[in-house]
Amino acid sequence: MIISVTNLKGGVGKSTVSLNLAVWFAHQGKKVCILDTDVEQRTSMRWSGERHKIDGLPDVDVFGVEGEQIIKSSAKQATNYDIVIIDGSPQLGKTALATAMASDLVLVPLTPSAFDLWSFENFLKIFQQVIDLSCFRHVQHFLTDEFGPHVWRGA
Repeated sequence: MIISVTNLKGGVGKSTVSLNLAVWFAHQGKKVCILDTDVEQRTSMRWSGERHKIDGLPDVDVFGVEGEQIIKSSAKQATNYDIVIIDGSPQLGKTALATAMASDLVLVPLTPSAFDLWSFENFLKIFQQVIDLSCFRHVQHFLTDEFGPHVWRGA
């Protein structure tokens, strides 16, 4: 299964969700890898280099992937791993389109604020292109990474 964690906005928790999912699946006995597509940050790649310092973390392979190579790389890794998690980059264009097209499941972390929801409209336009281009239906889920009474006041 290929799961992408993507949003066109930065700072919404894509890498955190990707890493937590990968560790959880690995603790469940699944062979897991992460494809880090954010060429500017590479948060998952940095975590990969530091994880040996933390006891009890399972083995999760992390690979850096760019642009249109996402589709080919994720399909290749899906033959070697039970779960492939794509840690999406906050970029509009071919990278976002390829990330969604490569996925069986798309998770979109959202911070529930007016600005984040407005920028989310662009993501939905890209996602609709994926649905239009693909011969199969993608499953998408939207998850909030923050919630409390103060969150909705400004929205």
